[in-house]
Order: sequence, then structure tokens, then C-alpha cells
Amino acid sequence: MKPNLFIFIVSVCVVIFVHYLEYIGFTPCQLCIYQRWPWYLIIFLSLISIFYDKKIYPYNKFIIFLFFVGSAAYAGWHAGIEWAFWEGPSTCTTGTNKIDSHDNLLENIQNIQSFVPCNEASFRFLGISLAGYNFISSLIMSIYTFLFLRNENE
Repeated sequence: MKPNLFIFIVSVCVVIFVHYLEYIGFTPCQLCIYQRWPWYLIIFLSLISIFYDKKIYPYNKFIIFLFFVGSAAYAGWHAGIEWAFWEGPSTCTTGTNKIDSHDNLLENIQNIQSFVPCNEASFRFLGISLAGYNFISSLIMSIYTFLFLRNENE
């Protein structure tokens, strides 16, 4: 199987899986939504490279590699927030201190109820959150892309 086709299939499967989890009721936090963007861009770039392999793929592979590395770094940072290794952005947590006036009390309460904190994993499998699995999959795919780049340049 061509590496660009493999990258495309894996990326599509990852995105379909996270959207399915959202569909069945696991609401993502804001950092989780941001973690999807590299995957969307990788899908786009790898799809283009399937059809225009010779013309743009040499440059495209390196860009895809950088997106995987960035995705792994961002997912690792988010997983560290979930495990309380470090604090996340101030927008990751909520509390009653978010209600600063009584003028818009109902609106403030609704915003707090619909808020999904970034420092609590809404779904864990085998003790690892989705941010952790995103870190693992992004790291594996970055290594795969790096090895493919290295082997192609030899």
C-alpha cells in the first residue's frame, strides 16, 4: 500500500472515530476540538498527494510529518493537563466565580452547564484518555512518516 494512502486511511479513521464518540454523547472540550485540526489538514494533504504524487508529494510529506509532530505535542500537552502534571489555560476550568453579575444570571448558568472542562477526560479506555490516544497515534504516525521520508531519500 502506498504510504500516502495509508496516511489518508488512518487519518480518516481517527476523525470518524472521534466524531462517532461525539455523536453517541461524549462531548469534547475545546482543546479536544483543536486537536482535530491537524488531522483534517493531513486528510486534505494526503488526499491531494494520492492523485498528484510526483508533483507535490515530496514537499507534502514533510508538511504532513510536521503536522503529526505538532499534533503529538499538542495532545501530549492536553493529556498532561488531564493528569494534572501542569495547568492548562484559564478557559479549561469553570466554577461559580464565572458568575460575575446578576444581570445575565440565566445565561451565565447555561454557559456553565454546557461547559466541558479540559482538565477532566470525558472518556478513558484502559486508563488512557482520548488526548493520550491522540498523542500515541500522532507519535506513531510521525515516526512512520519520518521513516518513509528517510527511506525515500536514501
